[in-house]
Amino acid sequence: MERQEIQKIKLVPTEDGTSTFFNQSLQEHYHSLSGSYTESMHVYIESGLRFLAQSQITVFEVGFGSGLNALLTLIESLTRSLKIHYFTIEKYPVTEELWTKFNLPAHIEQYLNYFITLHKSPWDKDVQITGNFVLHKILGDWTQYEIQEEIDLVYYDAFSYDKQPEMWAQERFEMICRKMRPGGVLTTYAAKGVIKNNLRQAGFSVWRLPGAPGKRHMVRAIKI
Repeated sequence: MERQEIQKIKLVPTEDGTSTFFNQSLQEHYHSLSGSYTESMHVYIESGLRFLAQSQITVFEVGFGSGLNALLTLIESLTRSLKIHYFTIEKYPVTEELWTKFNLPAHIEQYLNYFITLHKSPWDKDVQITGNFVLHKILGDWTQYEIQEEIDLVYYDAFSYDKQPEMWAQERFEMICRKMRPGGVLTTYAAKGVIKNNLRQAGFSVWRLPGAPGKRHMVRAIKI
């Protein structure tokens, strides 16, 4: 996908009232049409962040995208007094013209200024967003990137295996496993057999869980 193709994106609504983006080049949505907020909460917050019984967490997100996962994690850090260092990598950032039109659910609209700050924060450096939340956005290609930090939790939110199989290669999961602390967790909306196999081969224990609305299953992987 060439850099200019990222402009071939349009904003679309989802069933829970939250927006998502549609990449017309890949013919792929950033979030589930059954509900962006609902999916992000189920897959990444409830099945990932809340699953970890610790108050200091280093998160790595594959695909900053709309910024919704980062915002929901920031909200959790505020409401639960979690100390979070949040790393996220994105090769093709969404333009300001698009993300400023993204609709949040009414009950979290009070955090809109944080959503704006997450998007406007500079790339490739730590940015202190709140007293407990540090953001580090990485402008780069995930398939070539080597994680430098020890991590506790990975949100694996890349485009689907059918569209970009290289994003789900066993070598990527092996690298994550090397950088992950014992008991670390990876969550993803995807539950394709080849993905689960690649995770197992990389050293993870893989659990198939009920998916968010519109999907039968999702995956939680734990470093053995």
